[in-house]
Amino acid sequence: MSNGAIVTMKTLERLPEIESLRRLLQSLAMLDAIIMPEWQYRYYSFNALWSEKEMMASMRDGTGDNYFILFSDAGVVIKGFERYSPLGSFIEKTGKPYPGIFAGMPELLTPFLSEPAFEVQQTTFGIWRLTSASSWCGGQIDWSTLDAAASELELLNIVVGGPEYYKTWAEEYYERNVPIETIRQIFSFLPLKAEMVCSLNPDITLPELQDDIKEIGYPVAAEV
Repeated sequence: MSNGAIVTMKTLERLPEIESLRRLLQSLAMLDAIIMPEWQYRYYSFNALWSEKEMMASMRDGTGDNYFILFSDAGVVIKGFERYSPLGSFIEKTGKPYPGIFAGMPELLTPFLSEPAFEVQQTTFGIWRLTSASSWCGGQIDWSTLDAAASELELLNIVVGGPEYYKTWAEEYYERNVPIETIRQIFSFLPLKAEMVCSLNPDITLPELQDDIKEIGYPVAAEV
């Protein structure tokens, strides 16, 4: 699904603050876990237990596009791969990312680049932000020398598009009705209740989601 370029490498200020981004990514993973119990068919995932001091969000669309987002005490790194991006074509031809994708990344965040699971060689955009910083940063690339589409971050539209954007995407992808009110509740990071789960998928119960809830780190209402 594409609603145009909502966020680009030139408009990184549209991305949420670190804490808001983390909660939103947990919400996306929780929604997908409820709607699609089979993990291999989900789009969005979140691992709050990635390591002792790190959390990791990911997206895989099943056709090659993906992102990995690592949260640590030092900050956040976002790596994405869009195969039809002009920079995806560059990787296809050369076998490596476009020069400058990660140029300027603070040393505190560079361990991300050596993690095999993140497939860094398959990268069309890199974004980061130190916990102590006031803004998001990207690589040192002169975007004016590239096709305008090279700077578009369609994979991240979901984090700025809001509940309505997710509803449109989910109903197209999962081919079922998804109630906007429950989406709004989960986007607001409200503790999960049995009725919220039922409204999204009557074929699964809250107890059956316990492993996913623990991995995602999503809050659950005290009475359940």
